[in-house]
Amino acid sequence: MLIIQLLVIQIATFIGLVLVLRKLLYADSARALRRLERLNTQSRIKLEELRKKNEEAEKEYLEKIDHARREAEKIKELARAEAEEFKAKTLNKAEKEAKGIIAQARGAEEAMRSEIAVQMKLENIEIASKLITKVFDVKTMRDNHKILVDELISGIGKLNPDRIESGISKAEVVSAYSLNSLKLQSLENVLSKKAGYRIHLEQKIDKKIIAGIILKIGNLIIDGSILNKLKEAKEELERNIT
Repeated sequence: MLIIQLLVIQIATFIGLVLVLRKLLYADSARALRRLERLNTQSRIKLEELRKKNEEAEKEYLEKIDHARREAEKIKELARAEAEEFKAKTLNKAEKEAKGIIAQARGAEEAMRSEIAVQMKLENIEIASKLITKVFDVKTMRDNHKILVDELISGIGKLNPDRIESGISKAEVVSAYSLNSLKLQSLENVLSKKAGYRIHLEQKIDKKIIAGIILKIGNLIIDGSILNKLKEAKEELERNIT
């Protein structure tokens, strides 16, 4: 009888422990489940916020790209229209010129001076240089180059000899196109005659001056290039405007 009572007590104790443990496990599971639900809800909220931010960022990016594209197209069209208009005006003036290549070059220079004043606000000589090379073909540029070289050689004949530094035996000539031996010799002869002693020239090619030559004799620089004429035109326009 005692054994049966002990067994009943043990069974009851075991059942009680099982019920307590089950309750504890259920409570822990419920808390864990609620915590997981909260985390899941927070994750969904954060993901939604992140998705909205990504959509806004992508929308802003696409808008900026589209705006930049439209602006680029406007600039491109404006530049094309200006270039075509400038080319047409310059070619029309060149065709009507009847006084030779030098008059043609001066007319183009005047047209370019006006274009620079209106369109470029006197700020970009480089663009003007590129426009010249686009408007005139290679033959015309070479012809202008020859005329400018002859003008500079002629100008040396009128140069005051005192401006040439004494004892200078070498000088540098910067040319847009290579000078042939005859032209180089002619330039040396005129310069040597003006200096009163022999001066040897070293030739250097620089396409950036567009056409013409620059003569460097010690501290004396004689610039007969189109690039220099553009700079002088710019300065003159600035003086007239101010």
